[in-house]
Amino acid sequence: LLFENIKRCNLEKRFKFVDPEFFANGSAHDSEEKAKKLGDIMESIDPTQLIIFPYNESAHWMLTVIDSYEGQCYFFDSIGHDPRQNLKELINSVLVNPNMLSIADTM
Repeated sequence: LLFENIKRCNLEKRFKFVDPEFFANGSAHDSEEKAKKLGDIMESIDPTQLIIFPYNESAHWMLTVIDSYEGQCYFFDSIGHDPRQNLKELINSVLVNPNMLSIADTM
């Protein structure tokens, strides 16, 4: 539904959606493989695109939005958990300058 609304508003070039299966245990479960895939995604996008990265853990959905242009990563969790350590490590592993990107706690 979100993607359909984005397309309707002609904004699809502003966003890059990552398949939620990307972070699931059943696929690309190796940390290095995940880092390579995310690195490939980040290299393939226009720097002004936002990477929309939803994932599910223990039947709970969370959303990460990476803005490489501004050097920010936004983590959305409706129940207020901090970003998972494995997510922080994954994002930091693909950055040219890991200190450039900070995970902003957004609720």
